[in-house]
Amino acid sequence: MRQLNLLPTLCLATWPLTLVACGGGGGGGGSTPPGAGEVDDLEILDLGLPAQAQLIGEFDPLAEEYALRLPFLGDELLLRPIYANPSAVSTGTSGLEDAGFGELEASVVEGDNTFEFVASLPASGEQRTVRMLVQRDFAADLRQANSVKSTDARPGDGLGSAVAMDGRLLVVGAPTEDVQFGAATLADAGAVYLFERSGDAWAQIARLQAPVPGADDNFGASVAIDDDLLVVGAPGEDGSGTQVDPQVDENATNCGAAYVFRRIDGLFTPAHYLKPDAATVRRTSSFGAAVEVAGLVVAVGAPEEGTRLASGGALVAAQRAGAVYTFGFEGGQLRFGERLQAPDAAVAAEYGSALAAFGTRLAIGAPGANGLRGKAYLLRAGPTTASFDLEAELVAPNAEPLDGFGESIDLSKDRLVIGAPFEDSGAEGVGGDQLDNTKPNAGAAYMFELKGQLVLFEAYIKGTAVAGGEQFGRAVALVKDTLCVGAPRDIGAALGEEVDGAIPVAPIGSAFVYTRRAGGLELGKVLRSQAAHAEADFGASVAIGADDIAIGSPRDRTFGQGIDGSSVVMGGQGRGAVLTFR
Repeated sequence: MRQLNLLPTLCLATWPLTLVACGGGGGGGGSTPPGAGEVDDLEILDLGLPAQAQLIGEFDPLAEEYALRLPFLGDELLLRPIYANPSAVSTGTSGLEDAGFGELEASVVEGDNTFEFVASLPASGEQRTVRMLVQRDFAADLRQANSVKSTDARPGDGLGSAVAMDGRLLVVGAPTEDVQFGAATLADAGAVYLFERSGDAWAQIARLQAPVPGADDNFGASVAIDDDLLVVGAPGEDGSGTQVDPQVDENATNCGAAYVFRRIDGLFTPAHYLKPDAATVRRTSSFGAAVEVAGLVVAVGAPEEGTRLASGGALVAAQRAGAVYTFGFEGGQLRFGERLQAPDAAVAAEYGSALAAFGTRLAIGAPGANGLRGKAYLLRAGPTTASFDLEAELVAPNAEPLDGFGESIDLSKDRLVIGAPFEDSGAEGVGGDQLDNTKPNAGAAYMFELKGQLVLFEAYIKGTAVAGGEQFGRAVALVKDTLCVGAPRDIGAALGEEVDGAIPVAPIGSAFVYTRRAGGLELGKVLRSQAAHAEADFGASVAIGADDIAIGSPRDRTFGQGIDGSSVVMGGQGRGAVLTFR
């Protein structure tokens, strides 16, 4: 997913590492702040590091070389060498430009990276070099860190049906949670939970519900977050109002709605109630089935919306053709932008089933388009706020009816990934036989490279030990060089692996993590719940944060509440859970 014009940085917080490099001009070695007076020795004081970086080995103030470890997701590093002697100047080597007293931004790729910082005194020519060796963990090192549930988790909540992450903030939808509103208990009204991680500990920081909830609204069926804006979809909501902040009523069954929350003083508070435009509200349904927010733009999918298409000089109904609505902030006010419809709109295309945004681009999935083979549409921001122009139409190279291509979608700076959870090939890994067709509904994912104005097919992606019905690709998340693909019906027994001492005999669900390197896309790790059990739907939703991967398991039946509660598997209806890995 991810952002229009707002990128999360790995360097929102730093901690000081004091490096003292002693030259030949005298004793010293103290921590004199920059500008505090003349210092004969060369001293490198504070080297600002990302909060999640770990120094390898013990700190030695006289050492000339240090090693740091970053999580496998960390591929940007902001270094701040500050020199004690105000007359000292610095130059960076290893491809880094002159630093001065500013900041060095380095790109960290897989493997080891060495950066050198040189301080010199122009008068004497004295200089000292400090080297930083940066090592990034590989995806293969991922381990389950936490089980995340609400503090009042109850059977049937569906917690984990939708997940989104922004840095270390985790947003989780529970669209079938019953909600108390006044004296009434509203079945399946839905709720959303916010969790934040500090160090190794997650904590629930908020529970959100619609300002005026209704039974079967399914608030939380979709979620998206970007910085201080959070958007929640409620595709079962019944209001007949239009556009932004209309009056709430119950006169349009299952029309759907979306809600915008804004973070103010650390708290997310309701800001806007969104509906379709007036011309289509009576034939709109499932508005809010997919949502996206990026920068100043909000997009809402309505994949079951009908439309009317020209045919033989007349207008004919096209059920479930689908549409996407955009909204944009202008002068601090949120306004309706436009209604987007596929140029080749067709019956059952379900345009708007999945949304993703990055930079100036918006990607839209339509799993029933292209003669039910599925299609994706890539758009660029237009001349006015929240307007978009079509850039490319994408289909699978091995497209076949009912593959579900476009059921899930995500977008990064130069890559687009599209899931097809009902694709039928029995191929394994990356680049296998696309025409196999021996494993119905095994699922696949497709990666495309965005190269200037060109969109190039790059990789055909499958899981391992592929079996029919696993729905690999039902959820995808792409951040920089890391791809996570959910397969909620994956059958662990196909691998012959034991889970808690037994080989499962029914789908337990998995998520597959891939890393893009110079040689192409490689599988790093297959993720499973430590309390894996049948029918948990682990992998139904996936998200990647600053240094965590979150996997939704909306039918998880482990008994417990809050963070890392009981892992005992109970019978009956599942509460749902999100498992985090890092």
